[in-house]
This record gives sequence, structure tokens and C-alpha cells, in this order.
Amino acid sequence: MPVQISHLYDASQADAGKETEATLRPPAPRTNNLPVQPSPLVGREKEVLEAQDLIGQHGVRLLTLTGPGGMGKTRLGLQVAAELLHRFPHGVCFVPLAEITDPELVVSEIAQQLGVREGGSQPLLDNLKTYLLDKKMLLLLDNFEQVIAAAPLVADLLAAGASAENPGHQQDILESAW
Repeated sequence: MPVQISHLYDASQADAGKETEATLRPPAPRTNNLPVQPSPLVGREKEVLEAQDLIGQHGVRLLTLTGPGGMGKTRLGLQVAAELLHRFPHGVCFVPLAEITDPELVVSEIAQQLGVREGGSQPLLDNLKTYLLDKKMLLLLDNFEQVIAAAPLVADLLAAGASAENPGHQQDILESAW
């Protein structure tokens, strides 16, 4: 059974953030915490290209890889993320959620992977939104299906990253689920 790839198109962002070659900034250092893969990905070129194309479409902010367990969704997601490093000047962040079963812990896991700390009187979620506000980055949420109740949080993070005041910056989310 093939991995299914679906995406969320944010129509409100249809014209926001368009960049042309003339307006591109010089490349910034790209950071990532992607695990090193012990071998190349073989036979999944079509899925990798399809996912890259979807993430590259204007207005696509969320891409979900679905399929039965053991089909290679995580490996596919990691390959797609690695090949997209050049599109995200603020980096790519892998957020492993396999060990988490409580949706309330998703915020702290994302924050931990990004190095965002709780501080002051602001809740951690607000600090995370503030951190992401001026970033153009990709978050890879792995094993999200077991914390699906945290989906409103993901929507909140997506909304926080693409405001009318900040149309050129946004974070995209690639998640693997079954």
C-alpha cells in the first residue's frame, strides 16, 4: 500500500509572501536536527518529488504523510525535509513524538527541539509562537497520530507564523501519521 500524501491549502495566504528571484535574500546558515540516515532512500523518488512539489505550492502550509505502520513515512519525511533545507532559511526541525502519548506535551516537545524555553509570565505556547513569528522554517512532526488531539495547537502555530504583518515568513509543517 503506498503512502498517501495530503495537504492543507490556506486560501487566505494565496497572494501573501510571493518572492521573485530579484527579492530573494542571500542565503543564511541553515540549521537542522535531522537524524543522519545510515543509507540512501531507494525507490521513493516519486513520493519525495510529490511531497516537495506540494510543500513548494503557494499556500500549502501543512502536509501529512499517511499509511500503515512500517511503510516508511518517517524515512520519507526525513528525506523530504533534508532535500528542502535550501528552501527554509531558518532551518528544519525534526520533532519525534513516538514517546509522547499526552497531547498536552506536544508544545513542550516542539519547544525543546527548537531550544525555546519557558520564561517570564508567558506560557510556553506564547513563547513558541513568538519564536516562530519571524521564522521561515519546516517542522517535521513524526508519529503525530498518537497525539492527534493536539491538532488545534498545530493550527494555532501555523496561524501564528503567517500574519498580515509578516507575510514573507511562515513555518510549514510536515507530519507523518498512519
